[in-house]
Amino acid sequence: MNLLTEHGGSGSALQTEPGEEAHFFEGHLLRVLFERLGRMLQQVGSTLGPLCANHHLSPDSPVQPYEVNLQLTAVLSRLCAFSHSLLDEYLLDPFIHLSAGSHSLFAVLVRVVGELMERIQQVPDLPQRLLDTRRHLLGLHLDARPEHLALLQGIIVLEEFCKELAAIAFVKMPLDRNHDRFCSGPESAGPEPAKRS
Repeated sequence: MNLLTEHGGSGSALQTEPGEEAHFFEGHLLRVLFERLGRMLQQVGSTLGPLCANHHLSPDSPVQPYEVNLQLTAVLSRLCAFSHSLLDEYLLDPFIHLSAGSHSLFAVLVRVVGELMERIQQVPDLPQRLLDTRRHLLGLHLDARPEHLALLQGIIVLEEFCKELAAIAFVKMPLDRNHDRFCSGPESAGPEPAKRS
């Protein structure tokens, strides 16, 4: 089933003439979630001053606090775990075909990881800094250096979110199922192979 021809609760498609490409709109909720996910590694800007340190941020601030990233990934994980064939296809299938300009969870994650690979070049002693930040978030290490702290927290949340997505996809797409069955549902996977007597 193609999302571009389906009218679901989380998105909609416009009716077009034959031969024209339909425009897929993911819906306001998913659009906001994807936009927030794309900003999860943004750090405190140099012009924002001490307000950002206490997370008293204006709506236009480029900073996204650690707590917001946790809530954001929790909502996306719940959506991915929800049992619905269209949501499974749209959120968990990296090979789904979408119209130009459409957004998907996989595409947003690829962009965030690309941004991550550039930004970590500015962080000296990255493995130790990540370890210290994890301990700080668990309350085991109270002395956390403020440099790049928002970036390090974002990396940790991103890593845990990807682990959660992998677990959800593994449960929903067992190894004995093929890609077509996962994307299109059991009804379009073709007949089951005949059992040998």
